[in-house]
Amino acid sequence: MGFERQNFHLACTCSGGVHAETFRVSTISAKGMLVNLHVRKAIMKQHKGGARRPQAFIWCLWIILVVAFPFTPPASGISLLPPEPAKPTFQDPSFLQGRLSLKKGDLPLAEQQFNQSLQEQPNNPWALIGLADVAVQRGTLTDAEPYLQRAVTVAPTNAQVHQTWGRYLLFQKKYRQAESALQHALQLDPNNVPAYIDLGDVYLSGFENPEKAINNYKQALRLDTVNAGAYYALGSAFAKLGKFPQAEAYFLESSRLSPTLALPFQALGELQASQKEFQKAKQNLSKAIELDPTNYDAHLTLGDIHFSLNQDSQAIAAYQTSVNVNPDLAVGYLKLGRIYEKIGEKGKAKQAYLRTIQADPTEPIAYNNLAWMAAEENTNLDEALMWGEKAVSLTPDSPQFHDTLGWVYRARGEPAKAETALQKSSKLDPEKAEVWFHLGIVLQEQGKDLNAKQAFQKAFDLGQDFPTKEQIETRLRALKKN
Repeated sequence: MGFERQNFHLACTCSGGVHAETFRVSTISAKGMLVNLHVRKAIMKQHKGGARRPQAFIWCLWIILVVAFPFTPPASGISLLPPEPAKPTFQDPSFLQGRLSLKKGDLPLAEQQFNQSLQEQPNNPWALIGLADVAVQRGTLTDAEPYLQRAVTVAPTNAQVHQTWGRYLLFQKKYRQAESALQHALQLDPNNVPAYIDLGDVYLSGFENPEKAINNYKQALRLDTVNAGAYYALGSAFAKLGKFPQAEAYFLESSRLSPTLALPFQALGELQASQKEFQKAKQNLSKAIELDPTNYDAHLTLGDIHFSLNQDSQAIAAYQTSVNVNPDLAVGYLKLGRIYEKIGEKGKAKQAYLRTIQADPTEPIAYNNLAWMAAEENTNLDEALMWGEKAVSLTPDSPQFHDTLGWVYRARGEPAKAETALQKSSKLDPEKAEVWFHLGIVLQEQGKDLNAKQAFQKAFDLGQDFPTKEQIETRLRALKKN
């Protein structure tokens, strides 16, 4: 199966239909509207003092970002140092210079200056956290851990140090340890607002407990009534509960308190898209892009809205912008391939799918669609077999991928293997008319007319749009004549 396969990994509930499969977290950019601590920290910092497929499935493509919230922050986006050191005594010149170098992205110089600060003050926990931050910005989170553990050792009663340690453990998905560290930080300082928010993130992202997360986010707001990050977090939690009006209200308040930051507007756009409020969604996504033209997730979501409205050229432009901004964005190329395949530009579709697997060699949809197109065109059948087998190996329980592999075997003139693959597909999803139709064709071509008739009849009885009943009836009439 080709085009209708593009989004089968979604786990969306949409008005007009439900399509429940396993969403591949790897296709979600961590920059999206997740419970994204480094983004919320930026918000808080600013306010430190204050189609063969049913169309309904198409627009769901990125709403999963709002309702599922897998926590996958990128190493390059994590920041461990608080806006200001906890104690003025640690504001030595070397440390302050290191902080400035870190902000500028000069990691070697920052590392040198933090080390100089440690030579001057061996028990300076913020210099240690600065070195941990350098490791994180380099993308080597595990190298940060010894510095943070040492910081906790030299400053055992410092709540911010324990909160930072808890934040790191959350980044590492060590949720129980993170919970313990953050609870200890709150014992040391019951007014530590970031610790409440981070602890809420532990419950929302790690323990799938949005109610407990909400309690912590609200406690943060009781202590800081204008904390935009806490409002953002509450929007995320209520969205996960499916309480979209409340989520929208919290995202709106976050955007009001942080009008120069893109992420709250992006959250609003994605939430409104999930409710088919496309005009509002486009306005907020456009605002997010205006504030941050490099926000590739906002471009992607805007492209999805255009796609759902059959505005193909606008969708292509938005998807293309997303990969221009992030050349390694596999899902952007996948979406481009999907839409090029839809409009019949198979050469561009193939190139987009190839770029997808170049960016993410574990993305099975791209392999599957490459195999399908090659089988349909009866070209590059050796490559088609390789792609089809790769898709199945990555997702062995996918009925669609086994169906595609069967179609490749048919194109290669290997009907017995085609039959085996299609039988496997029909067992995995007995309610898919297209699979039964394909199986009927392969059986008919082998002269197994009785079995073919049964397969065609099964496809006909399912009453789905593809294959059309006319196609099935034509096949059944031909079998009756024989």
